[in-house]
Amino acid sequence: MKMISALIGLLLLPGLGLADGAAPPHRMNSGGLILAQAKDYFHYSHYKVIGMCSWVHWDPWPNVNMTPELDEYRPDLVVTVYNHEGDDPWDYSNTLDPMATGLAGSLFKVISPLHFDPQGNDSSLSGPGPKYQEMRTKQVDVIGNPFMQLHVLWPALRSDSAPFEPYYQSNLDILGLLGIAELAQLKTYNPLSHMIGSSAAQMWGYEFPRDMTNAVPNDYKAAVMSAQHAADIVTNTNELHTVHSVSDSCGTNCAVSNVIEEQQDTNEEWQEVYPHNKHVIPGQNDLGSLGSLGSDDFQAGNGNYMFVVWRHYKGCVQGHGKFMWATHNVPHTVKR
Repeated sequence: MKMISALIGLLLLPGLGLADGAAPPHRMNSGGLILAQAKDYFHYSHYKVIGMCSWVHWDPWPNVNMTPELDEYRPDLVVTVYNHEGDDPWDYSNTLDPMATGLAGSLFKVISPLHFDPQGNDSSLSGPGPKYQEMRTKQVDVIGNPFMQLHVLWPALRSDSAPFEPYYQSNLDILGLLGIAELAQLKTYNPLSHMIGSSAAQMWGYEFPRDMTNAVPNDYKAAVMSAQHAADIVTNTNELHTVHSVSDSCGTNCAVSNVIEEQQDTNEEWQEVYPHNKHVIPGQNDLGSLGSLGSDDFQAGNGNYMFVVWRHYKGCVQGHGKFMWATHNVPHTVKR
């Protein structure tokens, strides 16, 4: 599967855009995605050398080698949020969606007599507005970032994801679509402890349950929360969800943060790359915008979006032999 995904992705790499008249108005291909990240690499990576690591191997005498210890953010996951099959703004991910939708429909018919509409609903097409009881359902894919395949900065920590690898496709998450998967999460029963917002008075919604339907009038906020939910599922505990989890490890004495709701960008930073290129803080205070946050993005992409998740990495560049010591001892990531 990894090889097939990589081959498809590389075939779509040349060029910087694809205009085909479908919704969204235009798509971004892998070349454009890589370029959007490369232009702002040092803004998001916060690359720092924080120490040294020591390794020893026997050949036949002990040989000691040293590697840097780093603190950096790496763009290892791409999250696309869109309305219906065929609307995925990343052309590579869009080629995977029909397969996922067809398989999900077949599986759903086997396990449920209920009608299954893998296309979601049309509420996301109404744009930002005053309908506070409106439920907005988005389709979401989480894919390994092709930028990591071309990452040439050395030294760098080992990536936790594989380029072009599908980690999550909401259409395939049958128990998630049914609302059953999140019943296994105790946090579902206490959502107030995991608000997505800068304060109780300025709240977008809740992190749990982690589904792709949000009761919010603003399409952009609904999309960002759906992206947050999907990335959370991929990087945390996710019983009953159909998901290919990341390991949250970059090697010995090295750890990768999981995705959580936060305002400080401690665990991860979010970069919107479609339809605009900008830094996103899920739950940011938007009172000054009078509720119109993301209206330009909604109009530019017809309610379809793409984000890059820059996760926080910290630890040793992996050396040859047995790990001996490091300037900083890095604890393992605790999945919640």
